[in-house]
Amino acid sequence: MLKWLAIIALFMMLACSPSQAKQKVPDRDGTAQGSGTDKRGTQESPLVVETRAIDSDKEAAEEAQKDAEQKRVDRWNIGLTLAIAICAFLQSCGIIGQIIVYLRQTGIMQSLLTTTQNQASQMEAQVALMQSQTEILKESVAAAKDSAKAANDNIELVIQKEQARLRIKIDALSMNPSGMSAPVGWTVFHYGTTEAFITQTGAKMSVTGSKEPPDAVWGVWLPTMFGVPEVIISKSPPLQIRGILLHSFSQPERELVEQCKAFVHLWGFIRYKDVFDRGHEVRFRQIWDVGTFAGRPFSHWKGCGTESDNGEVGCQNPN
Repeated sequence: MLKWLAIIALFMMLACSPSQAKQKVPDRDGTAQGSGTDKRGTQESPLVVETRAIDSDKEAAEEAQKDAEQKRVDRWNIGLTLAIAICAFLQSCGIIGQIIVYLRQTGIMQSLLTTTQNQASQMEAQVALMQSQTEILKESVAAAKDSAKAANDNIELVIQKEQARLRIKIDALSMNPSGMSAPVGWTVFHYGTTEAFITQTGAKMSVTGSKEPPDAVWGVWLPTMFGVPEVIISKSPPLQIRGILLHSFSQPERELVEQCKAFVHLWGFIRYKDVFDRGHEVRFRQIWDVGTFAGRPFSHWKGCGTESDNGEVGCQNPN
C-alpha cells in the first residue's frame, strides 16, 4: 500500500512542476523578440527611452533568471510539501482504517468468545442433565431389580411352601443269616402339598473294620428298594418299603459287629421331581451303632459322614 502511495505522490509532484518554456533572448536593445502585441508605453517598450549601460542590462537579465529559478524551486517545494501532506493524510487514513478493522475484528472475536462460553455453559447444563437422567435411570433399574427380586422371592416362597419333601427312616438291622442277602426296611415320609414323582432309588451295604465311613462307595447302584410308587401324593400315610442288599451276615461276622470290632455301613438315596419340575435327592449314610442303654443292649442306626450325606439336596439331573 505504501508503494502505491509513493507512486501517487510522485505523479502529483510532476503535475505541479512548471513546464520549462523557452527563454526569450533579448535583442540588442534589451527587448524580447517574437511578440506580436503592441507593447508601446510599457516598461519593455517605453515611449521615453531610458539610457542604460550594457552591464546594467546584463545584471537585470541575471536577476530575472534568478527570480525565475527561485520561483521554480518554490513551486517544487510547495508541490513536494503537498505530496508529503497527501501521503501523510493517506497514511493516516490507512492507519485509521486498520484501527477500524482491528476494532471490528476485536468485536467479532469477543462475540465468538461469548458464543463459545454460552455453548460451553449449555454443554455443561446438558451434561448435568444427562448425569441426572443417568442417576434416575440407575434408580429405576435398581427399583426394577428390587421388584423383580421381590417377585422371585415371593415365587420362591410359594414353591418352597408347595413343593413336595421326602424323608427316609431306616428300620432296625436284622443280622440273622438269610441266604445271600440281608433284608432291609425303610419308611418314607411325604411333606408338602404337592406330588413327588420318583425317578430313581438305590442302596448299598458294607462291613468294615472302622467306624469312619469309607471315602468311596464301591460297586454299582442297584434298584434295591422295592414297592416305591412312581408318584407319592401329598398327605399320604408313611410308606413301608422293603429292600434286599447283596450281603449276608455269617455268625463270626455278627459276633464281630456285636463286639464293635466290625461296623455296618449303609448308603442310599431317593431321587424325585416336584410339580415345578425341580429335581431333588434324599440321601442317607448310616452306621449300625452297637451299645447299651440302661444296662441293656441297645443298637440303632446313626448318621455319619458329611451333612449333605443325610438329608435333601438339589439335583440337576434327577433322572
